Amino acid sequence: ADMCAMIRTLIADPDSVNKARTGREAEIRPCIRCVLCLNRTHGMEPLLVACAVNPRAGREVELSCSHFPATTPKKVVVIGGGPAGMEAACDAADKGHQVVLFEEKDILGGTLRLAVVPDFKDDLKRYLQWAIRRTTNHPGVDLRLATKATRETVAAEDPDAVIVAVGAEANMPPIPGLDGRNVAWVGDVESGVKDTGENVVIAGGGLTGCETALNLARKGKNVTIVEMVDWEAMLQVSPIPMTALHQLLDKEGVAILDNHRLIRVEE
Repeated sequence: ADMCAMIRTLIADPDSVNKARTGREAEIRPCIRCVLCLNRTHGMEPLLVACAVNPRAGREVELSCSHFPATTPKKVVVIGGGPAGMEAACDAADKGHQVVLFEEKDILGGTLRLAVVPDFKDDLKRYLQWAIRRTTNHPGVDLRLATKATRETVAAEDPDAVIVAVGAEANMPPIPGLDGRNVAWVGDVESGVKDTGENVVIAGGGLTGCETALNLARKGKNVTIVEMVDWEAMLQVSPIPMTALHQLLDKEGVAILDNHRLIRVEE
């Protein structure tokens, strides 16, 4: 080839070409094709480029000093082994700090493990595998799986700094009936903990709701999405993925009731 061009790949990992050239393909930080970079630069008021998997993208000057080893290595405890905790642990270890990572479960990944379940989430699945591989193999990270971080276990490490990356709890609106047996949280559905039956109503038409609707529709379920705002407003959240999702949902026969509000859930 006389010329090769890459755009998003180099935003996710500016060193990807050198890593590939030197036989370190497994170290390349994968682009998940979320197009956050495009969404940020194509709006009415363009912002600096950003990347969902590379926190340095667009902030190279601000974080220029982060490329150098720490002058005074410290002891760092990271609580939580999801994407944020893994990134924090490896970043600190790259600078020469001594890192201990506590994860309550016996496996890394956090809530991101729920997001990669559908067959069409291969890009995100590759990123999760990369993040786990990077964290597990990092010589500067002391990984403590199946270990709950308590006041005692953290204090025993005598850390100079503690990074809390325990994730967020699901936001359940105060709608009557959400505690009923015929209601399931999206994470439990994606993980297979709960089955939905054949006729499914999904409350919320954002990216998570639409992806779950697509996954269930492809399994033969009759799916309806109920969303408070109109569809055009939904598109503004993330125009490129939402437009693609809408086309796929239309193909699978998913009904979308925008400008509709869920009032209550009955038996």
